[in-house]
Amino acid sequence: MPKQILIALAIALASIALFGCSVNAGDLSIPNKITSGSIKVYNDKMTIEKNGINWGKLPDTGSMLPALPHNSTIIWVTDFNELSVGDIVMTNLTEGNCRVTHRIIVINGEDYVLKGDNNPIPDNCNFKRENIYALIVGVIY
Repeated sequence: MPKQILIALAIALASIALFGCSVNAGDLSIPNKITSGSIKVYNDKMTIEKNGINWGKLPDTGSMLPALPHNSTIIWVTDFNELSVGDIVMTNLTEGNCRVTHRIIVINGEDYVLKGDNNPIPDNCNFKRENIYALIVGVIY
């Protein structure tokens, strides 16, 4: 049975972008990773049924503008199987200051190349699948 997380919102539902309602940022949108069947919207709350779901504030670096604006609350899952180019992920590689929340731009076998949408060049880190611990599935503005 999937873990159910209750996110109480003050009828600001129009300002929520969940995957399936992608952020309007051209090709810098947030890929659809949550099915509409797992989202329930009520007058005073919204629920998402998904294994390993969490939420918190994005560090205010600006590297993921415009898809993830300053002071955004992000929703992520730690229970995921497949990663694709375009996914936004969180890493735990601590060497070389490589603990980031960035988008996958290249997958080459076991190697993942990440880049912040607002950064001019890709991250200078050697990311492997085991360094990626979370997949961003939504943002609350």
